[in-house]
Amino acid sequence: MPTTDGLEDIVATQSCICDLDGKLGKLSYFGIDIHDLVRNSSFEETAYLLWHGVLPTKSQLEDVAAQLCANRTIPGPVSELMQLLPKSSAPMDVLRTTVSALSSFDLDAGDNSTEANRHRSIRLNGCHHGKYVCRHYIGHRRSLRPTSWWGERTGDAYGLENW
Repeated sequence: MPTTDGLEDIVATQSCICDLDGKLGKLSYFGIDIHDLVRNSSFEETAYLLWHGVLPTKSQLEDVAAQLCANRTIPGPVSELMQLLPKSSAPMDVLRTTVSALSSFDLDAGDNSTEANRHRSIRLNGCHHGKYVCRHYIGHRRSLRPTSWWGERTGDAYGLENW
């Protein structure tokens, strides 16, 4: 009886958000190729697409960008936690730990309604950039100019070394 490695050729679930064709190396979200998103969409546009299933209009983009900016602040205890983590911590470990810690500050705790989940998404994504900047500062112990990097193309969003 033939076997396959891992989940090769196994359909784990159906999704209306994403289409993945591993054999052809294609990934798309709501019909938009990931490479096009990386080249042509901002972080805010891509987030909006994932939340709403369509790319935003200009006014919708301005609104979501304002909401994300309004939620950039990292709660003090989470910033303090980040300072306690070893400088050698892998970025994904820092992200996992800070997202878990942020759940303690969830204004909609216990509410799993669509609206509460939208608010939660805005708050978490709004402060992610602040977490990266904070962690970069903590890890390298050097000052960073707090210029806005919202609106950068999605593929460049993590280029902190270019500041």
